[in-house]
Amino acid sequence: MSVIKNFYRKESLENLNSTEQFNNYIHQAKLRWWVFALILVIIVLSTAVWATFAKVPKVITCRGLIQEKNTITCYLPTEDIASIGNINDVKEIKVNMLSTDGVLTFEENIPLSYGEISESLKSDWLLNNLVTAPFSYHVKIKTNPKVEINDIGTICNIAIAIGTQAPIHLLTR
Repeated sequence: MSVIKNFYRKESLENLNSTEQFNNYIHQAKLRWWVFALILVIIVLSTAVWATFAKVPKVITCRGLIQEKNTITCYLPTEDIASIGNINDVKEIKVNMLSTDGVLTFEENIPLSYGEISESLKSDWLLNNLVTAPFSYHVKIKTNPKVEINDIGTICNIAIAIGTQAPIHLLTR
């Protein structure tokens, strides 16, 4: 009984007449709380499994200028080029949400400064819309001729898929 006295409050023990009343006194958790706990555990485990084993695309986005039919010029920041790694790793290119395959080619092997790019573009509007970093690589994208991109002189949104990664890696960057 001394262990029981230390475990329960004194006022609660005074209300009990015998040790058999402990079974009546102890309340069990209701079934709905167990179901709620089970659902919560299932949600947490499924999220962990998805975050570890699912694959989401690694995408670089930029803006480009359509200069010729199916040829787009863009300026990719040096950080984005470092994440591409090998140019052959490019999986898909989307131009204004049109999915196409294409070939990336570098016009220069070294990054250009913002000033050097401004001399070649000769338009502040183009410079502000195409260049997003102090140092960028000049890249040309030749798209598949089957997907017609004819709006020469317009700016387009480009998404370059460079592979996949597990969602958990997005949290550990």
